[in-house]
Amino acid sequence: MNDRRKTEWLAARYLLQELLGKNVFCYSDEFGKPILKNSDKHLSISHSRGLVTVIVSDFSIGIDIQVIVSKIQRIAYKFMREEENESLDVKKHLEHLHIYWGAKEALYKAYG
Repeated sequence: MNDRRKTEWLAARYLLQELLGKNVFCYSDEFGKPILKNSDKHLSISHSRGLVTVIVSDFSIGIDIQVIVSKIQRIAYKFMREEENESLDVKKHLEHLHIYWGAKEALYKAYG
């Protein structure tokens, strides 16, 4: 784990403690989904290039943040259907790719 990832990991744990007001133990299930130990709360964590966000809920939930980078255009075919890609505003194509990616990632985190 590189230094940035370590910092993001620590920041996520700090945010969890701030949200829940106690020592929090978190582990990942077999799919990588974060689980709060000894809690019926649901959790989602996201990080992107030094930004970190955490959400805790009574129901299954997903969250995703993205720093806008051009690299996403090279992998868009992996997560965008052709008709979705064609519907994007050409002037805001990069921004809209990130919106689609973030929405789909959050849904995947919430529902698997």
